[in-house]
Amino acid sequence: MSRIGFKELKAYQQRYGTLGLFKKSVSRVCSFVFSYRPLYIYEIEGVPKTKVKTLCLLEIRRGKREDIDLIVGIRDYLNKSAIRRYVQYHFDSGGELFLGFSEGKLAHVCWLFYSPGFEEQWAHIHLKKDEAHIASAHTDSEFRGQNIYPAVLQHILKYVAEKNIRQVYITSSPKNIASVRGIEKAGFSKIGEIHGLKFFGKKFNHHWSSSSDEVS
Repeated sequence: MSRIGFKELKAYQQRYGTLGLFKKSVSRVCSFVFSYRPLYIYEIEGVPKTKVKTLCLLEIRRGKREDIDLIVGIRDYLNKSAIRRYVQYHFDSGGELFLGFSEGKLAHVCWLFYSPGFEEQWAHIHLKKDEAHIASAHTDSEFRGQNIYPAVLQHILKYVAEKNIRQVYITSSPKNIASVRGIEKAGFSKIGEIHGLKFFGKKFNHHWSSSSDEVS
């Protein structure tokens, strides 16, 4: 578990209070010792005929390594230096970043991964050469409920279709109702469920592949 600096702890405490800091710290420690995470798997082939309309202005562009500070700023992280390394690793693994802006503000972050390279970070799904996986999406709290997430997903689907990617997958926690709704609104269909288990930092993931359509 990576170390957290005093300044980062202080900044989080000032924003969320001592109780908020305590809850975050306990959650962080517990998730390192043991965590269990079920995930729904969704898929889509091609570009949906029905286009999602956002309830605000939205501009989507590809992200670059120079955008790391923007990404860190959109989420509430205790260890910002670790997140910077995490984002760098996404890029190094062949990930492509998509950023959604509304009136000049960063509203959404989303990653796209291919095979190979992808499985090192997301070992629970095995991809073929003509497949991709969308992951690590986040909408800033100020812009939630405005159809930004499904709009970005459809933008990515159009992008990969032009690269001859046949199938695209995405996962979501069953508890994240907003994420599930956004995924389904974008046109994805649920095809299965997998389970991830982590014990003292070691991952024990179920695996899914389109070759067998089965969880192992």
